[in-house]
Amino acid sequence: MDGRYRVIGGPGSPYSFKLRAVLRYRRIPHNWVVPPRFQDPEGELAKAGKGMIPVMQLPDGRYWADSTPMILFIGQVPGEFADREAFQEVDLVATFGALCKAAVQLDDPSTASRLAAEIKSKPPVLLIHGSADEVIPVQAIHHARIALAAAGVAVQWQIRPGLGHGIDLEGLKAAGLFLRAAFGLS
Repeated sequence: MDGRYRVIGGPGSPYSFKLRAVLRYRRIPHNWVVPPRFQDPEGELAKAGKGMIPVMQLPDGRYWADSTPMILFIGQVPGEFADREAFQEVDLVATFGALCKAAVQLDDPSTASRLAAEIKSKPPVLLIHGSADEVIPVQAIHHARIALAAAGVAVQWQIRPGLGHGIDLEGLKAAGLFLRAAFGLS
């Protein structure tokens, strides 16, 4: 590797674009990679053990998935600037420490992976995907449900026949029923 981050994403993935935007905003050198046939069982993502995009390859060669912790890691104030005030920089510990059970300064991406492994609260997830989605292939739902289940998350899923990239009334009803059950209201 050349000391740069690599963002392996897809042309229709909003999470890929979100991660790329943060890297650009923070002026972090990176390469944007859209591998051909990114869901190929013999492709780079499969070899890296990652089932969905975006994936960020760190300068040391490790792969990291899940855009939220990646953005928290690359978007936080570096330790040496934690006390400096500027509107675009947020001290996550000071900002969110009182609102959550734990807030820590991440100085290494592996810290986020270890913390994620220790998370005790893993609420159930409902995945709904349209069979005619023109932006994200319907196979992505299977990658997501497998990855979530492997992380110990209870997953329910359904594929909505004929639905494109969006949500329909049946999907909204399913989500309402799912939430009622998740909150013990059914």
